[in-house]
Amino acid sequence: MTAHNQSNTTTDCKTCPHCGNEFSGEKGLRIHMAATHDEETIETVRCNWCGSPIEVREWKTDQNHYCTRSCGVAWTTYLKIGDRHPNYIDGASRGREFHWVAMAVRSRDGECVRCGRERSSKDGRALHVHHIVPEKEAEDPHDPQNLLSVCGGCHRTLEKLAPKEQLRECDIDSLEQLRLRGEAAEWVSKYREQIEVFASAPDPWPGMFAEAQKHLSKRSE
Repeated sequence: MTAHNQSNTTTDCKTCPHCGNEFSGEKGLRIHMAATHDEETIETVRCNWCGSPIEVREWKTDQNHYCTRSCGVAWTTYLKIGDRHPNYIDGASRGREFHWVAMAVRSRDGECVRCGRERSSKDGRALHVHHIVPEKEAEDPHDPQNLLSVCGGCHRTLEKLAPKEQLRECDIDSLEQLRLRGEAAEWVSKYREQIEVFASAPDPWPGMFAEAQKHLSKRSE
């Protein structure tokens, strides 16, 4: 009985590396270190994007660090371009660009272009965005004129048809009908220009690309 009670009350103690005091959990240890060993727990790391030095607690050194919000946005955008995107497969990736274009396409269509449903299914999920010409075959797979808003059932149906048959099935006479207009077209155009700038820009500091590859490797593990 005594052994049973001891096993239930035993905890993994955390020991302070600076003074040797023991704590029952990670949180208590961190509070102690911040209050008692403030200067000793500060380490300098580099901003993942621009390389500027940043001071952080030693238990945060293995995280991503950005000196400004702009650097954080730039870094995450960099990681989602082309073959750096975690979903990159054989020349096609669905990164931020596709996300924003898909939103514009759903706004353009407003409903499933084949059956008129406003949602993909009874549970209220958003409409699918279907590629008329498959991503791997299209010159610009994320061109809005290659995309249709469809419900789940119609998506499966259209996947089995050739591009021209898909258009007939949806009563679309010309791809010109699918062109984005007005604010949506301007918005997507500006966003794609921004993506191109990020894609063609040189690495802002020498170690950044290596860091990006390290994070991509972790994602694939």
